[in-house]
Amino acid sequence: MWKALSLAILLNFPALVAAQSTYAKELDARLENQLYDVMKLGTDIYNRGGHDACFRLYQGSLMTALGFLEHRPDSVDKIKKALSETDGLGSMSERAHVLRGVMDELRAAIKSTYASKEPTTSKPLGPTTPVKPNTALPLWNRLGGEDVFKPLVNEWIDRALKNPRVNFTRRGTGNEWEANPENIKKVKKQMLDMISAKTGGPLKYTGKEMKPVHATMKIAASEFDALVEEFSNCFEKHYISQFERAELLKVLQDTRNDIVDSKLVIKPLWDRLGGEVTVTIIVDDFIARVSKNPSINFSRKGLPQAWAGNADQVAALQKKLIHYFSSVSGGPHKYAGKSMKDAHAQMQITEAEFNALVVELKVSLELYKINEVEREELLHAVRKTKSDIVTK
Repeated sequence: MWKALSLAILLNFPALVAAQSTYAKELDARLENQLYDVMKLGTDIYNRGGHDACFRLYQGSLMTALGFLEHRPDSVDKIKKALSETDGLGSMSERAHVLRGVMDELRAAIKSTYASKEPTTSKPLGPTTPVKPNTALPLWNRLGGEDVFKPLVNEWIDRALKNPRVNFTRRGTGNEWEANPENIKKVKKQMLDMISAKTGGPLKYTGKEMKPVHATMKIAASEFDALVEEFSNCFEKHYISQFERAELLKVLQDTRNDIVDSKLVIKPLWDRLGGEVTVTIIVDDFIARVSKNPSINFSRKGLPQAWAGNADQVAALQKKLIHYFSSVSGGPHKYAGKSMKDAHAQMQITEAEFNALVVELKVSLELYKINEVEREELLHAVRKTKSDIVTK
């Protein structure tokens, strides 16, 4: 009976609030403190990379608060508007920030009405203020265990397999590894077990020791660095906080001496391509090809950014391309033009046009007998600019 009565009172509380200001004041005070606790928890979740979870926490809390704000119609309208607006935002980080702003406004409105006191706890942290993790826990547990590490490792290996700078299959070393589904699955499991063993997780690494396994693989320092780089490229997507990133990277760096062949030095890609003479010839051929390919619309004909392509413009473009290829291949020239995104912002380049452009570059590289390893390495660097060049 008492439970039923309590439930009835709770369900009818908004109406009682509207009728009795004393109840409204008490409810506001509780709501303000409750929002504070939600914001504090949400901040911790957000700063550990859980933007999605933070947004859902804020969303659920505000939807619940709507049932107790009949005496604050302005706040109800603002909350409903914000909840609706977040549906159109692609980033969970943006969504969390929008709802956090509404919570701040609601608490400010309550305090201005009743001049209520601050909660006894300290002021909540902003969504971008880092919160240090509890280092008493193993790194494996702090980052979320196998639910986080397994997809992280899977993506890492997939990225490394596609990056010619890593040369994951050890092509051209005399000890090539076959990247079939079974072998890929096996290496992913081994890497997951290795990371677990080194971060305090329950999975035990049962493979061979690092040094003898990699003794004949001829792995250069630059290839190992590229592997580490691909690992760090996965952190943002899998919510690895800034505090644990260095700690997690150290797990890999500690294996460097057992994996890298210190006597093996790979020349910069620029030198392996043939240096400035060869790169200049390739760029000239590439420009000639793309300018004649109608599927690329190199002159941007019919668009606001159309250009004549006179001798001076072509010469300037040639220089920029040579410097760009130099920058991404370890050459002597540094690209000093606009960023790829800014330079192509108004060009309205489609994905099909970009893909056709890459094909033409590949043809030029093949024509001048650039080896497959170097060819794929340069094409990989160019493909990475796709998101900055293509207009969505």
